[in-house]
Amino acid sequence: MSIRFDPAAAPVGGGTDTAQGGGEKRKFEHVPKDTVLDVEVVRCEERTIDKAKTPWKKFDEEVAFAFRVLDGEYKNRWFWTDVPAILDNSPNCKLRLYLQSILGVSDLASAFPGGLDFDAADYIGQECQIRVGTYFSDKKQEIQNSVEDVLPAISRGGDAIPAAEAF
Repeated sequence: MSIRFDPAAAPVGGGTDTAQGGGEKRKFEHVPKDTVLDVEVVRCEERTIDKAKTPWKKFDEEVAFAFRVLDGEYKNRWFWTDVPAILDNSPNCKLRLYLQSILGVSDLASAFPGGLDFDAADYIGQECQIRVGTYFSDKKQEIQNSVEDVLPAISRGGDAIPAAEAF
């Protein structure tokens, strides 16, 4: 699979959020919705979607991210999300928005005018922030966490802060 960002290319559609994130293997109390956490990208991989297991997903390929909390009361907790493997200029292209935040740039087209060949390994070890979401899992019958958004890293203060206070 090859993903390339071409700033001159027209949006190909899609770019919607199909993130399923959340749900650690061990039982944890959920992190409050809209909490902003300093994290490190510990996994970033391209993968083919198994439609038999996840028929609700609209795309054939995705980029899966795993984040580890760096400090504060949730230190070492992991959060997961995945986004369609589409990289374009559409306003809702989650992969582009996430990469911009991880790289700390406001616009991929300006930062990489010649384009960007996506290599998932380049993002492992990068620091950023995530805004935590919550949802009710029918399967587990409990509230689970998800990654609501990926945000640029800011100077680390050590404690989780609500999103409203982060800006």
